[in-house]
Amino acid sequence: MIEVKNEFLKQSALKIEISRIFEEYRFALFSKQEFQSFVFDAYQIFQQKVIEENTGTLHQKFLLFFRKYLDKMVVQKLEQEETACLIILEYVKEHVVFQNNYESALQAMNGFLEFFQSYQMKFSVDFCELLLAKSKDLKKLVKILYEKHCTDCLGKTELDDFLDETIEPFLEAYLFLSNAPLSYEESEPYVGSSLKMYLSEINKPLLSFEEEQAAFQRLAEGDESAKKLLCERNLRLVVSVAKKFTGHGVELPDLIQEGNIGLMKAIDQFDFKKNLKFSNFAFWKISGAIQRAIENQGRLIRIPVYKLEQIRSLRKTERLLFMKNQREPTLEELASALMISLSDVKELFELSEEIVSLNSEVKENSHSTKKDTLEEFREVRNLLENKILTERQRYVLEHYFGISDIFPETLEGIGKHFGTSKKSIGNTKTAALLKLRKVCDHQGLEEFLA
Repeated sequence: MIEVKNEFLKQSALKIEISRIFEEYRFALFSKQEFQSFVFDAYQIFQQKVIEENTGTLHQKFLLFFRKYLDKMVVQKLEQEETACLIILEYVKEHVVFQNNYESALQAMNGFLEFFQSYQMKFSVDFCELLLAKSKDLKKLVKILYEKHCTDCLGKTELDDFLDETIEPFLEAYLFLSNAPLSYEESEPYVGSSLKMYLSEINKPLLSFEEEQAAFQRLAEGDESAKKLLCERNLRLVVSVAKKFTGHGVELPDLIQEGNIGLMKAIDQFDFKKNLKFSNFAFWKISGAIQRAIENQGRLIRIPVYKLEQIRSLRKTERLLFMKNQREPTLEELASALMISLSDVKELFELSEEIVSLNSEVKENSHSTKKDTLEEFREVRNLLENKILTERQRYVLEHYFGISDIFPETLEGIGKHFGTSKKSIGNTKTAALLKLRKVCDHQGLEEFLA
């Protein structure tokens, strides 16, 4: 318990509250001696401001005043970068808890930022790099958000649609920290021989801040070789960003090419006199160029830009309602929130669905295509319509496997329909499959009848 000598502060009820406050402010790394001096200093100021009243009222007023005084001391500590780093790392270690999924990570990150924003803390990219380099937990947290951004910004939502702008410095810092020398394993499917050669040629470190400033100064004076230098030294940054956007219908070499166009525009538009790191500015230009390329080229059927904007709004609203209600929102709730009709909501969901070619393989390195599988599926459905099975057996198979546009159900769910047990429905399913096997002469249907 914190020791105090002043008679007013010695009162047991007040001493207990002061000790509780000490525990509450442990994150600020105050020593006991330092905290005791704060108690006395705060009381001296408090005496000058408050006229005498009954003791109970004074207790409450002093505790409120003391908390405000401590908040000012915390703000002063956070103004020193080294001390702020230690305080934040300790807070993350003790208070930031999250699961390995986006919703949990976003909630933890928002709580973390909201707490330190209450102490007027501002996070620069350089400071975020320092924090991520020293805290594995914080780096893992930001990694989840970064990977979600790279997935969801493609035809669904932009970064500023679902993340507070204060998280952006952490995302940029994570990108630069993970921007290690490029590796190209044989197992990576998108790395061909020509791409390997390109990656080998551009494997040069980013320019330092001083080198960037000097290069932009030369460029402003008309030296075109400075532009070439800036472009060449940031090509690795383009590849690092492009690799995060693979798997969305555009090949990696094409993504890199679009990102390089964004890099050239960033060089032309960057104002070096503002004393900002060029890579921070270029990151968003490169990402934007790649995202636009995917929106225009990544779909078999191109969606108009205004429809993509509506889809982004829909996804943003869907996510916000999910976080608010802790469940998937209904179509009616989405329509109400967006102030559009129910039919428009359904249309936007249909447009956002991925289009798959019937000639694509069911599995990697498989000779069976989705068209073959669909034809086999139709043959199985035809078997069910040939009066081979009883009505009960047919119902069980259709609802268990999701045949004839029926959503698949569990054995227990089907049992509720018939008012019988899960085991009884399982026996019915087994008997129906055995009956089908006896009359089935088609090849390739075993996986459906297993």
